[in-house]
Amino acid sequence: MTSSFKDNRVFYLIAATMIALFWLTQSIVERETYQSFGFSDTKSYIAISECRSFPSCSYLGTKGDYAHHHLQRWLPNLLVGSFSRNLSIDLEETYLFFQTGVVLLFFYLTALMRVDVATKVVIFATILFFPYGFRSYFFAPPMIADSLFFLACFMMAISIFNSNLKLLFAALILAGFSRQTAILLIPLITVFFWFGKIRLNAAIASVVLLAGIFIFNNHMGSIFYGTSSSSLLRHVVGIFSPAALDSWISFLSRGLFFFLLLTPLLLFKYSKESIAIFLFSLLVLASQPILAGPEITGGNIVRLMACGVAFIPILFMGRSGVNIKATFLFVLLFMVNSLHHNYSILPSQKIYLSLVLCSSVFAMIIFRLSILNRNYLHP
Repeated sequence: MTSSFKDNRVFYLIAATMIALFWLTQSIVERETYQSFGFSDTKSYIAISECRSFPSCSYLGTKGDYAHHHLQRWLPNLLVGSFSRNLSIDLEETYLFFQTGVVLLFFYLTALMRVDVATKVVIFATILFFPYGFRSYFFAPPMIADSLFFLACFMMAISIFNSNLKLLFAALILAGFSRQTAILLIPLITVFFWFGKIRLNAAIASVVLLAGIFIFNNHMGSIFYGTSSSSLLRHVVGIFSPAALDSWISFLSRGLFFFLLLTPLLLFKYSKESIAIFLFSLLVLASQPILAGPEITGGNIVRLMACGVAFIPILFMGRSGVNIKATFLFVLLFMVNSLHHNYSILPSQKIYLSLVLCSSVFAMIIFRLSILNRNYLHP
């Protein structure tokens, strides 16, 4: 590790450069455009934000235009709407402002990690440049609930990494009010306890906190917006509903494509324990879109699975550092993978798939070389 990488100011400079590259290559469109690209749930989010008669907004639950499980994500959108009205700022610009704030919080939390600067760069690049994370959130800024849940998962991973119990509880509160998916964090808490990452009393308190917020949030949603919890059941049993073969092929292919996007992570070594926890985190959060099945989840499977990427710090637990050459190569490959044909300035899906394939093959070749010559990429 060179002396320059020991100074955290180097991380600030590199992270700022990555944010600038992200912004220059990001596609930001009008409401009609992103809603036609599959972000129909933003209709519910915007309706919550624009409801001026709060708390008497239960009429939304009677309209067929708004899904009940989207209306249950009321708190983040309520806050955005209030912020927009009180400061007389355009609603879309307000959502964009909040999304920018979430990115800066990722930057701040990464800087607080007790790791070398090169590892911080790898973690921040993974978070920022994953194509179905912030690329999609900035493409459709009203996806603030998903963005905050993504942040909450990252906060949870950092809390385990830094043994920070206060940050863990803050992460669970944020997750609970962002998405109902937060209930899936309970199995993760169990795994963290099993591997000795948190104590029993902290694990019990975390489970009680999550369950309490889940019940409270859904109850308030039914009062304020006339929501019904019955729609949640469809999103865990949809996989048993009949679907056409081509829908299944597309569904499963997208799921496998998610793991292909992660191939640059092969450039580094990890402990077996950290790999097990990270993969379990991915699969637990992926269980929700998978259980919903192709007819309900559809093409959103990769975007929903992307929340598991927020647990990337877990992979680097117990490491002394990463190789600088591998770090810059990793950032380059992840940046290339992030140039999504819809969410970035890249014009073609064929070009995007070609870039991802080339990036993945290159990462696998380098990984193979690193096995033959173990000192090539690893410190």
